[in-house]
Amino acid sequence: MHRIDTSTAQRDKFGQGKNGFTRGNPQTGTPATQLDYLYCDAIQEEIANAIESAGIKLDKSKHDQLATAIKEFVKKGSVKLNSSTNSTSETEAATPLAVKYAYDLAGQAKWHATNNAVQKTQKINGKQLDTDIALNAYDIGALSKRDFYTQLGNPGFEIMPSGLVRQWGTVQLYPIREFNSEQIGDTKFYTNYYEILLPIAFPHNSDAVNVTLACTTYNNQSSMCGNSVSANLHGSPSKLTIAVTSPHLGFNPVVHFEIIGH
Repeated sequence: MHRIDTSTAQRDKFGQGKNGFTRGNPQTGTPATQLDYLYCDAIQEEIANAIESAGIKLDKSKHDQLATAIKEFVKKGSVKLNSSTNSTSETEAATPLAVKYAYDLAGQAKWHATNNAVQKTQKINGKQLDTDIALNAYDIGALSKRDFYTQLGNPGFEIMPSGLVRQWGTVQLYPIREFNSEQIGDTKFYTNYYEILLPIAFPHNSDAVNVTLACTTYNNQSSMCGNSVSANLHGSPSKLTIAVTSPHLGFNPVVHFEIIGH
């Protein structure tokens, strides 16, 4: 068998070296593709050999002998069909059933990729998914009412199933310096502001905070007179603003904080 290669063939019609036919164009002087005996012989023998190889005698009055020959090849096993959806054979042809199965799988994969979803046969955290869904915490349902996330220690936090977040810590601050001074009677007070980086950022807002000053140890007692601490909830969801007021320059404040938000 060969492709048309006469002088009037349309060169490279189907790609490099793959000639085809043209009906020509009288206006541009392009002639229509002309056949030669070599091409006609090639087509004739290609078809005739297929029919005769199936054991069928050529019959001028019939026009379905090539189709009959193909059916005969399949029947005799010359072309083996396979409906398996996991076949690795390189000699068997896939049936429409196998082709449809592969097409359906490809369609499902495209849908899941487009919609950021997974098949309902998959499991997340050991939980069976009921339907094909977009992934989020509520759809997965892997978090039970008793589960929560916790980081113990100093600082630390815990995240409740309801979304409530509690954070805590003890922080050593830099010494009181001569900022924001105010004279009250014979005593001058200084208020220094600090930002404390929280263990994690609140997803939305902080709702309540409690801060206290740490005292010295029992064996190293000292006066705490005039020292105070306050806090501000507004600002960054990842930081806590506090203010320490003291009449003692150089006082090294240590604060405990507990903050709740969601």
